Amino acid sequence: DSSSRDMRNCFRIVSSTHSLVMQAETASERAAWVSAIQGAIAETITSGVSPDRRQSLAAAGTSSNLGTVTCAAESAPASAGISASLRSGPGNGMCADCGAAEPDWASLNCGVLLCQQCAGTHRGLGTHLSKVRSITLDPTSWSPPLVRALSRMGNQGAAAAWGV
Repeated sequence: DSSSRDMRNCFRIVSSTHSLVMQAETASERAAWVSAIQGAIAETITSGVSPDRRQSLAAAGTSSNLGTVTCAAESAPASAGISASLRSGPGNGMCADCGAAEPDWASLNCGVLLCQQCAGTHRGLGTHLSKVRSITLDPTSWSPPLVRALSRMGNQGAAAAWGV
């Protein structure tokens, strides 16, 4: 139908105060825009931690490797590489909410790894609060900057940043 053709190559940018619908001319242009925006978000998340705060987090053992983690997914974008990279972050071996071992979901907005049950709870909150993605089922939604950001921050760093 014409309305679905009109929405071809569209993507939505959602913030706490605005929602924008953008449209690219081609699918590859759309993918480039989405990747660039996700990269900017990931860099903003990690750059938002002040050097003093990084030192205090490192002293507390929550993110001693905040600036030094490398991303295996850059050279091998398979879901196994993404999963290993994400789980290497401080506290990422356990669900941020309940502590279950080997979480396989993540909340992009919150910057944490979650088990399947807690991911379902986060999904119920709505994407404006918690945008949930599978680590293993959604390998194309994991850009290298996003993997780096979640690996560097880790569940422990996110808990410290959120004051939990």
